[in-house]
Amino acid sequence: MGNQARLKDIAALLDKDIKTLVQEADQIRDLLELIDQDIPPTFKASLDSAAQLDNYFAMVRKASKNISSRATLQNDRSLKNQEAKELHSQIQKANIICQL
Repeated sequence: MGNQARLKDIAALLDKDIKTLVQEADQIRDLLELIDQDIPPTFKASLDSAAQLDNYFAMVRKASKNISSRATLQNDRSLKNQEAKELHSQIQKANIICQL
């Protein structure tokens, strides 16, 4: 397998979502070790950074959990708003009936 094929494999890995990317950083690292030294230094430095993504696993996991929690909280908030609107409507109807 040549450099071009390895770079395509790395590009495919980099297209994945962040959770998968962090978990598969070792695959990027393994592919980078096999790439010849004729890759431009700036490109190699960028790829080396991608290979270190597993250092951020805890932060990614925490962020994902916060995102999930936020979605749940937003759903709960929407339900509570709907309940409040329904209760307000019932109170208005009760007031109309009392006025009759």
